Amino acid sequence: MHLVKTTKVLLQELRDENWETFFGSIKLFCDEHDIVLPEFSDQYTMGTSRSCQQKDHITIEHQYRFDIFNVVIDFHLMELSRRFTEETMELLVLCSAFSPDENYKSFDIDILCRLAEKFYPEDFTEQEVCVLRSQLKHYKRDIVNDPDFGNMTTVAELCRRLVETATTERVFSCMNIVKPAARNKMGDEFLGDCMVVHAEREIAEKVKCEDIIDDFASLKDRKVQF
Repeated sequence: MHLVKTTKVLLQELRDENWETFFGSIKLFCDEHDIVLPEFSDQYTMGTSRSCQQKDHITIEHQYRFDIFNVVIDFHLMELSRRFTEETMELLVLCSAFSPDENYKSFDIDILCRLAEKFYPEDFTEQEVCVLRSQLKHYKRDIVNDPDFGNMTTVAELCRRLVETATTERVFSCMNIVKPAARNKMGDEFLGDCMVVHAEREIAEKVKCEDIIDDFASLKDRKVQF
């Protein structure tokens, strides 16, 4: 986020104060590569045919500086401002508290609770934020000593590992539901299929039985019509 801010400042300085320096580097490049530059003090003319017209009696330098150079920089500044609004920048700064780099040096419980309160008010009640604070204290103690979460440097790595861990625990927690005592002879392959359907039931509920029958019937010709 500091790089975003300094980039915007440097672009603004380039636009407002450093045209001469920029133009000097262009002239130097053209001289080194035998590129002929037009006379920038001449009047700017649109087109090259006989029907070409002068444009408001402006010079070539004015055209390149104000209609091209400044316009391009303004476009970049606008894109940076649009992509990195104040709210977006604050969200990204708060999310940096998740960073596992340097043994979770940036981890901050107060920042993460503020992240939950400000950006996810519909997902966390006041009571749940208090519970979250307690859970984060346990998390901070546990994760630095967990070998499965060591040697990480990015938030992406941490998120991937947390999703994998949560998915595994979720699947194991539903095993007693899918395979009770009455189904203790269930094979591993059938058990795996049932657990996938149970764990991803929100997706499975959207699949129509008729579509499953049609797909099954299309695998090969059968003597009995479904």
